[in-house]
Amino acid sequence: MSQSLASRRIIAAVIAMFLVWLLASPVIHAHADVGLPPVNPGGSSLSPQETIQTHVRMVMEEVNLTVEPYERPIPAHMSDNPGFWMRVLVDGKFVMRNMGDAPETFDVWFPLAATTRYPDLLMYLTNSQPENIIQDFRVWVDGLPIDTRQVSGPALNLPEGESPWATFPVSFPARQDVVIRVSYTLYPGGWRPFGDVEYILQTGAGWVDTIGEATITVYLPDNITQESVSLGGNSIFGGPLEPQPAGYVVENNLITWHFNDLEPGPKDDIFLNVLEPQRYRRLLQARGKAAQADPANTDETAAAYLELARAAQEAVMIIKTVAHNGGGLALGDEATAAFARALELNPDQASIYSEYARWLMIVTRGWMQLETQGTCPQEVCDLVQRGLEKFPQDAELQKLDIRFKDSLRMHHTEVAIATQDAMATQNAMATITRQTTMTQMALPTKTPKPSNTYIPASPTAQPTVLPTPAPTGVGSLCPAGLTSIIVVGMFASMTAYRRRI
Repeated sequence: MSQSLASRRIIAAVIAMFLVWLLASPVIHAHADVGLPPVNPGGSSLSPQETIQTHVRMVMEEVNLTVEPYERPIPAHMSDNPGFWMRVLVDGKFVMRNMGDAPETFDVWFPLAATTRYPDLLMYLTNSQPENIIQDFRVWVDGLPIDTRQVSGPALNLPEGESPWATFPVSFPARQDVVIRVSYTLYPGGWRPFGDVEYILQTGAGWVDTIGEATITVYLPDNITQESVSLGGNSIFGGPLEPQPAGYVVENNLITWHFNDLEPGPKDDIFLNVLEPQRYRRLLQARGKAAQADPANTDETAAAYLELARAAQEAVMIIKTVAHNGGGLALGDEATAAFARALELNPDQASIYSEYARWLMIVTRGWMQLETQGTCPQEVCDLVQRGLEKFPQDAELQKLDIRFKDSLRMHHTEVAIATQDAMATQNAMATITRQTTMTQMALPTKTPKPSNTYIPASPTAQPTVLPTPAPTGVGSLCPAGLTSIIVVGMFASMTAYRRRI
């Protein structure tokens, strides 16, 4: 037995005992390979200072959110954040009316870091990335610009935490209207290529009475479709992806919510899951080229379908496999069909084989199958082999072939080592059991001490056979317990070897 194999078996035995203890502990469920999404602030409504009891009512609120493509420098580890590829310009108008008989002057508050979906994560990002707040915040009162200052206040949906707010003083004459206008920029959170656009209405609940009338309109660069906006389905965390709340109206490139006499709460907060505009436009352009390509020119048509396959793939959110955002599954099928058509028209282009194979490995969960079973989907293996027959020196096809073969080799090695470790563990446990049994048989039998209570003998009584006390220690393991440890040991040894590789 080699020293490395002996070391692995010792480590596997230790891990096995730890896992036996762990299995008896409370189970904590987690999403494998799924982290929390990048979160950016959402827009929000005006709010009075918490300590103020006011007679001011918000009689009208009109907010326009314009989504547009916008690229800015990307910090390290933030490339999945759609906030570096698109932005939302927000313009809000609020008509405030003092319903009382006395003038009022106090600070109006506006949250600079508001979100309803991931408040805990937003607090962390706000603390670790001070720039992660609403940008370019400006205010006008009755048409005149007014200075603001930034303060710390309660975090929205997380009162025990703190979050940045903008404050500014406003005077409200008795029985008169005051018009407050705000503008700012927010950068959507979520995962590329989709961004979460939010507008938080619940902060408007601090004013007296209801919001008389509220209209929230989101403008997109192109017409709203199932692909440009998620109009149904649930996210990987189980939350709805369709626009929230219900009751919205879609017209061309606009989506609008209208409320009357609204007492706003969390259920009324606006949410929209939007595809990056530039990706949607590339998809539309690629479809047009494929539709207009000359069938007689196979090279041109093949190039058009390859471009369509790439554009459809770029418009899909991929987490492990194709997610439900936007067109989701339908776009995945469109990409697959476009790759197949491009390969049919031009089988002499090496890049089509490798790109098509990598895409199929995603939609068929082939990478997971490769890791867990040591095999790849047959259609993918055949595709790579066909490509290598034509282009044996192609670097991308060689990489795929090497990865497939390495995974097969690693899987078979792991199975072999796991089998050896399981047999070694089983033999070791059997030896321990035999030795413990022999030790127990060699121990002298203890005579029970007589009871102080006198019991008269019965002429018909039979001798009572006392049960043998259950042994303690290793020898008390039952066969089921041994089996559990052996199974866990096999799993642990496989895990240890995979990590070592």
